[in-house]
Amino acid sequence: MVVSRQKLDWWVLVIYLIISIWSVLTLYFIDVSSGESSGVWQRQAIWLIVSLLIGFVILMMDSQLILSFSPLLYALAILLMIAAIVQGQVVRNIHAWVVIGGFRFQPVELAKVATALMVARWVSRRKPSVGTAIKGSLWAALPAVLALAQKDWGSAMTFSAVPLALTYVGFPWVLVIAGIALYLVLLAVIAGYIKFLLILYGVVLSVLIFVFRKQKEYIKYIIGVFALATLITLSMEWAFTKVLKPYQQQRLKVLVGQEKDPRGAAYNVIQAENAIAYGGLTGTGLGQGFFTSFKFVPEQTTDFIFCAVAEETGFIGGTLLILLYAVLILRMITYVSKHRSSVVKIYAHITAAFFLIHILINLGMVLGLLPVIGIPLPLFSYGGSQMLSFSMMIFIYLNFSRERYTLLR
Repeated sequence: MVVSRQKLDWWVLVIYLIISIWSVLTLYFIDVSSGESSGVWQRQAIWLIVSLLIGFVILMMDSQLILSFSPLLYALAILLMIAAIVQGQVVRNIHAWVVIGGFRFQPVELAKVATALMVARWVSRRKPSVGTAIKGSLWAALPAVLALAQKDWGSAMTFSAVPLALTYVGFPWVLVIAGIALYLVLLAVIAGYIKFLLILYGVVLSVLIFVFRKQKEYIKYIIGVFALATLITLSMEWAFTKVLKPYQQQRLKVLVGQEKDPRGAAYNVIQAENAIAYGGLTGTGLGQGFFTSFKFVPEQTTDFIFCAVAEETGFIGGTLLILLYAVLILRMITYVSKHRSSVVKIYAHITAAFFLIHILINLGMVLGLLPVIGIPLPLFSYGGSQMLSFSMMIFIYLNFSRERYTLLR
């Protein structure tokens, strides 16, 4: 079949370049304002150049070839994740890094790219259905479990992007809602309201049994659901008290307001909120941020880089960055909506979902709505692994989406 190539999705490419270059500039001004030369902006610039070179190669490749290599890429990512667990470099008690040729790399980032490709390839070759969507999401389960084994809870959470994206092909929204409900139950368990929860379960169960007393066929399902909910709640309570380390428990307790720890677990969040508030509407000016200059916000080049943006460019700059991400995500989804190939549509949805999950978790950490679990802002936080992985996802999307009249398999 003759390939009818369309022009690149320039909107996505331009937004990608704006965010990436803005990242390098932000890191540069963080360096300037602190009076130290840490070299982070130079290294970020190098990783951006490497990502662009790899992206150029991806654009030159045949789309079918990329898809055919997805199982090999997935297997490689899984093996590297296992290697990181067995003998990888440990950073902050997380076994998530391998050293290749003198460069430190996080295999879980490669796993995100490989999983997106593998899921899109597998699901697109089957009839869209609830079963297909659920089975397809299981490809994300293995890297998520390995991330947990690495003690990298944050990265494990990001693989929830896959079932979220597969709602497009039939993944039940009820399961997505159930996931949100589980999060709310987890917050209640952390806050110490487990007795209240169990009493609430009992009251609601009694009411439902009374309401459906004449429809006995439903009662066994209702009892089953509440029995499962009780088991999950008790399991969460056991995991929180017996599995998590004291400092991890403390971070989660700070999140729900059960502990005030301005010098410890809550310090990052308090300083982050202060930096954002200090920026006001228009910001203090590039390289002029008070909290940024004196490094009051820990990890301000990585997890908390949004604070530097909000302080130095204000509400306007922070909002602009969020809008750029929003346009990027929406553009990827809408641009492929009329594509003939289901694999392209599914891949675009998964890539967009990975961006969305990362952004929501990162901003949630910064604003104190989520625990600090070390999730970077895509393409913006300092880090070669995430810069490379998200760049690869973007350029694979650009490769796939330009062949708008080709039925990829």
